Amino acid sequence: MTNVNAIITYAEKHCKKHGMCLTTQRKQVLISLAQSKTALTVYKIIALYKQLFNENIAAMSVYRILEFLENEKFIHKLQLTNKYIICTHIATDHDHHKSQFLICSMCDLVKEINFEKSLISKIKQGMKTANFVLSNTQLEIHCICNTCINKIA
Repeated sequence: MTNVNAIITYAEKHCKKHGMCLTTQRKQVLISLAQSKTALTVYKIIALYKQLFNENIAAMSVYRILEFLENEKFIHKLQLTNKYIICTHIATDHDHHKSQFLICSMCDLVKEINFEKSLISKIKQGMKTANFVLSNTQLEIHCICNTCINKIA
């Protein structure tokens, strides 16, 4: 979803419905993530925030805001890279516990996808055979996007 206004409208309604407040800073961090085409570290979020809103924001504030936004399922944290990205299904009834991410190793473009349950079941079966148990179905797959492939071709 790239419509920032729709994202903010949804987030405001969600927060109001659940008795929470989408503060100005929370909204601005969410806008920063919504406008980025790549996953961002906290310090890149701070820089983009400064660029977009001509205001400084403390790193600790950003961490607290990101925790809130993640708990409300507005964003995802990519565990392997410690970066954050807007949920592409933010205004839908999408199951947020089953997301998989394709991450371009060259340009950091991230695409949120959902594998079929049968594929996740096959992965679980393979892990069981290897005496492991899948503890989190969030998969982060590093690959190269077509744009970057075309640049090197």
